[in-house]
Amino acid sequence: MPPDGTIAMTPEQHGDLKIDLRQIGYFIAIAECGSITRAAARLGITQPSLSEAVARLERDLGAALVLRTGRGVVLTRAGAALAAHGRVILGAVQAAVRDVRQLGAEARGPVSLGLTPTLTSLIGVPLAETVAHEHPEIQLLISEGVSPVTLEGLSNGRLDLGVCYEGHDFGAFEAEPLWEEELFLLSAPDDWPDQDRDGCFVRRPLAFRDLAGLPLILPNRPNGMRNLFDRIARSRGVELKAVLELNSLGNAISIVTRASAHAILSHAAVVREAERGELVLVPITDPPLTHTAFLLRRKGQPVSSASQLVERLMIRILGEMIARYGLRARLLRGAAG
Repeated sequence: MPPDGTIAMTPEQHGDLKIDLRQIGYFIAIAECGSITRAAARLGITQPSLSEAVARLERDLGAALVLRTGRGVVLTRAGAALAAHGRVILGAVQAAVRDVRQLGAEARGPVSLGLTPTLTSLIGVPLAETVAHEHPEIQLLISEGVSPVTLEGLSNGRLDLGVCYEGHDFGAFEAEPLWEEELFLLSAPDDWPDQDRDGCFVRRPLAFRDLAGLPLILPNRPNGMRNLFDRIARSRGVELKAVLELNSLGNAISIVTRASAHAILSHAAVVREAERGELVLVPITDPPLTHTAFLLRRKGQPVSSASQLVERLMIRILGEMIARYGLRARLLRGAAG
C-alpha cells in the first residue's frame, strides 16, 4: 500500500462504483466527530453498522480512508480528500434540491416583469389585478420602460421576464415572438376630413410615400420602430418630416389629440383615446406597417413556476384585450404557452 494509504484501482473497479449520498454523509460525520462511535450516535445508527459502511466505502473506492487509533480515527490523505469533496457535493445537492423544489413547487414568490409603455397601458392593470386576486402568493412587480431599458434589466437580473419590440439585439436572450400589431397613422378627427370610417378606423388607406407631406412625431433614434420607418423611407425614396422626436408615448398621444401633429402607432397604444373619439386611425399601405413584440428571458436563467404562470396570464389577457377592443393585432403564442 502506498504511504498515503491509497490502493490502486483497476479499470474494472472504476466502472463498478456504487457510492451514494448517504455514504458520503456518513463519512463526513466521522470526519467531523473524529470517532466512529460518536459519529454513529450523531447519525442514530449502531457503531458496527457505521464501521461496515466505512469498510464498504473503502472497498468501493479502493482506498484506505481512516486509520484507527486509541482515541478514535484519523483521516488518511485520501479520506481527507473525500471529506472535502463530499462537503462540496452534499452542499451542491442540497442547493439543487432547494432550487428544484422552489422552481417546481406551487407558484409563489416574486416575479419582476418589464413591459413596453403600450403593453403597460393595455394589460398592466388587469394583469396586476388578476395575479393579486387569483394568485396572492405571487408578488408581481411590473416595470415600464422602452425596449433598451428592459433589455438592460434582463441582463443584470433585475427582471425575470420582459417584452420588447423587434429591432434590437436579442442574442443574449431566449426570445419568442409574442404578438404582432398593425401600425396606423394617428390623427385628431378634425385633422382628417375623411368621414368614411368604421368606428375609429378610416376606411381609405394612405400610401407610405404620402406620409412625407405630414407633420409627424417620431421616436428618437436609436429606436426599433424609428429604424423601421427610416428603412422603408429610404427604400421608397422619401423623407419623413419629424416636427418632434420623443419616446414618451403619453406625450405623443396628447399632442396628436390636440391636432398639432400626427404619429404612427398601434391601435393598442391608443385604444382608450380611440374609444372616446379623440383619435382616428388611418391604415398605411405600400407597404403596410407592422411590428412584433418578443417575450424575453436571459439565457440560462432558471424559470420559476410563478414566472411561468405570470407569462400564461399575460398571454391570456392579451387575447382578451384583442377580442374586447377589436385590436388590429394577433397573438403569436397560444395561451397554453
